[in-house]
Amino acid sequence: MINTFKVGDNLDNALVNSFEELNQKYSNKITEVFGSIQAHWRWAARPKFRLTDISLKDFEQHVALLLKHRITFNYTLNAPVIGSSSEIEEKIPEIDNILHFLFNIGITDLTITSPLLARIIYQLHPTWFKFELSTIAAMTQVTQLKGFNSLAEFTKFCVNVEKNRDFKWLAAASKCAKENGYTLDLMVNEFCSTSDVNFSCNCVLRQECYNLHSVNKSKEDYMKFGGYPMNFCMAGRAVENYSWLRSRFILPQWLKYYNDIGISHFKITGRTGSTAYIKKITEAYMTESWTGNLLELWKQLQSIYDGKSNSDNDYIDNYLNSDIIHKKGFLDHWRMNPSFVCGDENCGVSCNYCKEFYDTHLKRN
Repeated sequence: MINTFKVGDNLDNALVNSFEELNQKYSNKITEVFGSIQAHWRWAARPKFRLTDISLKDFEQHVALLLKHRITFNYTLNAPVIGSSSEIEEKIPEIDNILHFLFNIGITDLTITSPLLARIIYQLHPTWFKFELSTIAAMTQVTQLKGFNSLAEFTKFCVNVEKNRDFKWLAAASKCAKENGYTLDLMVNEFCSTSDVNFSCNCVLRQECYNLHSVNKSKEDYMKFGGYPMNFCMAGRAVENYSWLRSRFILPQWLKYYNDIGISHFKITGRTGSTAYIKKITEAYMTESWTGNLLELWKQLQSIYDGKSNSDNDYIDNYLNSDIIHKKGFLDHWRMNPSFVCGDENCGVSCNYCKEFYDTHLKRN
């Protein structure tokens, strides 16, 4: 099975040339990138200062270069908070101006969180765009695929990252998608979670993080309340190294297991990283092989407020061997027991698998 990838785009033209080089080299393909620009920050799920400040003309040229190499641009209008109903109504002319710009430069794929925004866009231009549901919408039920499609014509779905190890759910969702002509995307290198000495769970701050990011403009906004909520997440994960195993990452070596249940579309994060960093991580997934430090697969969040790229992994002060994680069968706990769901467990009490695996195979004395 050929895997296709949607990769975070830092809007550097050199990255496009790197993608073309990788596509020529490997059977797995980069078919799509995603992102948005600072001019449209209020409709994105990132603070203004985290989006690339690029002119409309330069962005148009960047998209043209991508299309020349048969790579589409999936534009993220995925803010979860887009205003009151009255404010949204007043902003419809602004929305329409953005839509005209995007369509005229060749963008026809949009990632959206708000079904209302998707409905507005569809009513304005019913034939212009295809909609992908953002992972921010946090789908939890297979039937929601049909529900979102019925509500706002969504045909592509970036799966809730917490479902990455729920193989029974993923198999059912994959079957539903195939039967109805939908596409599922799994986010492979997302390490977001909340941890402490005694627990780990789906990040309890995740939704508020998205909400605040969609309305914050500056680094000063971000640093209010002690850098809430991201600094709290980072501090929690630093408590115990084994907590990283509880994140829902997918190693490059594991793509074949998802192929077995019909999933072959994957999303690679890291668009605020350097071109060298994005290329390195993308190539790892295209080759389905990564034997280095697990934590290098993720763009470390500390770089958000100091402007550093993660190409030199400034913030990684521990080492988790990906080769050992794969060869010792870490994923088998879920893959061979598809009915096991982490969310049904009292992590650290009724299940202590990740810590035990770490202590047995990864811990350095």
